[in-house]
Amino acid sequence: MAEKTKNRELPKISEDNDKFEFTGESKTVVDKNGKEHTLYRIRATKDMKLYRIMATYTILDSIRDSITSIMDAAAGVDETEKEGGWGVPRIRIYVIRVRKRELGGFIEKEENLDHKSSAWISGGAEVYGDAVVTGEVLVSGYAQVSGKAHVSGFAEIFDNAVVDEDAQVSDDAKVYGKAVVAGDARVYGKARVYGNAVVSGKAMVGGEVYGNAVVTDNALVGGTVYGNAKIAGNAWVGGEVYGDAQVYGDAAVKYARVSGKAQVYGNAIVSYWAKVSGKAQVYGNAIVSEHAEVYDDAVVAGDARVYGYAGAHDQTKVHGKAVITDGKWISGDITEKNCAKKAKRP
Repeated sequence: MAEKTKNRELPKISEDNDKFEFTGESKTVVDKNGKEHTLYRIRATKDMKLYRIMATYTILDSIRDSITSIMDAAAGVDETEKEGGWGVPRIRIYVIRVRKRELGGFIEKEENLDHKSSAWISGGAEVYGDAVVTGEVLVSGYAQVSGKAHVSGFAEIFDNAVVDEDAQVSDDAKVYGKAVVAGDARVYGKARVYGNAVVSGKAMVGGEVYGNAVVTDNALVGGTVYGNAKIAGNAWVGGEVYGDAQVYGDAAVKYARVSGKAQVYGNAIVSYWAKVSGKAQVYGNAIVSEHAEVYDDAVVAGDARVYGYAGAHDQTKVHGKAVITDGKWISGDITEKNCAKKAKRP
């Protein structure tokens, strides 16, 4: 709980800092290592604006949005548009205003909030340790940015989200809910990390991660991961992984879905609208692609390939250098020696 500072020296402010000042309100927080940090509420010393690019759209869309602009004005949101003719793209921008004398959130020292940028911390949000918030960033709600974390660009951290350790959040990324971004993780582009999701290790996320999903190690996510899914190792996801599915090792999911309790690992690839679900496993150097489906307790392993609307289900095992394609479905133990004989059209 915040309290009035008594007989406590406030952190120093640079002579060229005309952006904010410290108030007499402070609080003490304890980080995960048990170290105490004294935070001080800040107050704006000038009017500021933070810009957000909402979308690129045409003048036809502006007719549809005319009523919402009135609602935005009532809520104190400004909008600016780059002019264009009929059918010519426009950029819709809204402005977050910070008024002089407006109270902000809490920081430990001046260096936590770049006073030469437009970045702002509001509400009960906290930034401490060696963390830095800069650019057009807004940290709000009860969010925490700590450790040596760096938040830049047009990023937003809000609700009860945590960005800690050496994590970086940049560009137009948003982290919210009770999500955690930690370690050396990078969240960038138009990424969205929310719910109870955790992004850690040296993972990189440019897509969407939510629910109770975990992305860790050196994993790269440009697609969507949610539910209780876990992406680890050097895995790459450019598709959709959800449920209790796991993708790890050097596996890749590209324009495809992996769900249920399925596992994709090793050097396996699931791509181009393929689906792997149930308790299926795809591993080794196996490839499942081009609308193929693998589900139930089926296994595709080794150098096997299942593609072209083909499928495997039940307790089928496709391994060795077996190739199943042309819309055929198989069952049993399938190798390169018997795949042609056992493959049948459904």
